[in-house]
Order: sequence, then C-alpha cells, then structure tokens
Amino acid sequence: MCQLSCITYNRYKKSVKNLPAFCQVNPAFFGKKAEKIREDSRSMKILVIDGQGGGVGSQCIAQPKEERETDWEIWAVGSNSMATSAMLKAGADAAATGESAVVYNAQRADVILGPMGIAFAHSMMGEISPAMAAAVSGSEAKKLLIPMMRCHVQVMGVSPAPLSAYIAEAVAQLHKMNDRL
Repeated sequence: MCQLSCITYNRYKKSVKNLPAFCQVNPAFFGKKAEKIREDSRSMKILVIDGQGGGVGSQCIAQPKEERETDWEIWAVGSNSMATSAMLKAGADAAATGESAVVYNAQRADVILGPMGIAFAHSMMGEISPAMAAAVSGSEAKKLLIPMMRCHVQVMGVSPAPLSAYIAEAVAQLHKMNDRL
C-alpha cells in the first residue's frame, strides 16, 4: 500500500482519495518540486465471495493466480469457514468469513466475483443473508457473477456452459478491466 506523507495533500486530494495521508511533514522534504501523485499505481482489488464448500470461489481464485501477470489483490470472503478455507488454499491474498466481512469488503473492492447467488438474499441454501446481498448489489464495484442454475434464477440469453468456461470468461473480463485502470 502506498502511504502519502504530504504537505501537498489538499492540492492533489482528488487523485489520492483511496490513499491514507499523514500530514505532519517538513515542507523541505519535497524540495522545490512536489512529486506528482498517480492513482494508477494501485493494484486492482478483487473480492471473491462464495459459500457452501467454496468450490466456485476456489476456481475463481486459482485460474487468475496461475496466469497472473498483474499485481491484482485477491481477497476471499466465505459465508462459512469451509468456503473461506478452500479459497485460502486456492491462493487468496487475504480472507475473512461471515456477513460482516462481506459488508465491509464489498465497499472496498474494485471488482466482486462469485456465483450469481451472492446477489440474492437467502440463496445458497440460506447462507446469503439480506445484508450480504445488499452489500454486493449496492457496492460500486464491478460485479462479475457466474451463472449457477441452482439459485432458482435463470438469466435469459446465457447459454449453458461448463463452470470452467464461465470462469475463463470472467478472468478475460478482469484482464480487460485491468487494462483500463
């Protein structure tokens, strides 16, 4: 994480909105020129949310980890400890469990990735609470949802495909998003 020691914080605050600022610094530290602050140096934060056994979330983490040329931060949040553990084993950079973790991290992610049920209250055999679903759907993050036909929701125009194909498509979309940052 980049930390900004700055006398010039107010001057650049629009470009550093997500960086912590510590503003007790000698102005001579910057010399005559203040370094231009670049927001594009931060990595993309991907929040993977899953429940039950964590199989979908694990695959969503493992595939980008295998082919990763970027400095993505992949966070895993499971609705239960078994899902969280599976996603950690798949290579998540950080992990947490439960409703509070979903609510907290959904507001800090750039992208939310997981099975479609994470956006619907009481889905995944009741593991997704209304607060979790509201946090996912209300987040400003881009959402990449894997269609699962077990949630009693059918999305028109989505052709049945193996889970690996949906995950490969999601990873391709992540690469496109990363290129735009």
